[in-house]
Amino acid sequence: MPEINQALILQWTIVLLQYGFLLCIFYFIYRIGQWIYWDITGVTGNPGRESTGRTGKSGAAYFIVLAADEDSGLHPQTRIELPETTTIGRSAKHNTIVIQEAFVSAEHALIQLYDNGYWVSDLSSTNGTMVNGVRIEDETLLQSGDEIKIGSVILQFER
Repeated sequence: MPEINQALILQWTIVLLQYGFLLCIFYFIYRIGQWIYWDITGVTGNPGRESTGRTGKSGAAYFIVLAADEDSGLHPQTRIELPETTTIGRSAKHNTIVIQEAFVSAEHALIQLYDNGYWVSDLSSTNGTMVNGVRIEDETLLQSGDEIKIGSVILQFER
């Protein structure tokens, strides 16, 4: 039997390890590209199935105006449908829901649909945004029945 050259075996082993490492890098880059694509298109880990996350619709959400001053521009018992992104503030030019009050900032609060829920965040307003009587500092997940107070207006979230 011919004698096997150990140097040749070592050389081929190193080449195979290099190619294996290169394949791992390409696979890693491929998976990152998939995740970015899924995030942008709203597809979950199973391609072809719509996400219930960021862009998926998993139930209509709306506000019911519980209380509002006459000057606010809103009327009690009004139902306001929520798109995926809703802004609330005094400026009619920049907001989905306009509240004409001195205690409401031009751009007061933001409500967004993602991770299968609607999240509210205060946009550094002077007088703050209250959820169920508590001033929020961070993004807060809204649950059905939650009350949001901005100025004198109280909005009840329903889904």
